[in-house]
Amino acid sequence: MAVWIYILNPLKDTLDDDPSNKETMRQLAEEEPGLEFWLSRRNHMRPGHRLWFYFTHPESAVEAVAGVDEEPREDPDDAGTSYLVAVSLLPEATKALHGDPAGVTNWPWRKCGRCRR
Repeated sequence: MAVWIYILNPLKDTLDDDPSNKETMRQLAEEEPGLEFWLSRRNHMRPGHRLWFYFTHPESAVEAVAGVDEEPREDPDDAGTSYLVAVSLLPEATKALHGDPAGVTNWPWRKCGRCRR
């Protein structure tokens, strides 16, 4: 299983006009785990891969995890330039990370994009 990292900067990125912070991700994992995220390039994501969400502020840490549901596809609103990937946040893992965030030292991350739901 491949592991990908999705970098979120709460000072710049939003999730449906909500702040892209750790609390919002935890709530989404519990209430609305099926999401689509924007990618700047297609990458080689496949169903079953893991997508870890790394927050840059206020403290840098991984605080959420999702499973990739579908291969990335072109964004109909921006064809040829951006892509969407369907994922499902994993509620239990995200809840556990929320209380005990993971650092990124020595993890095999692959940067995959910026945030848009």
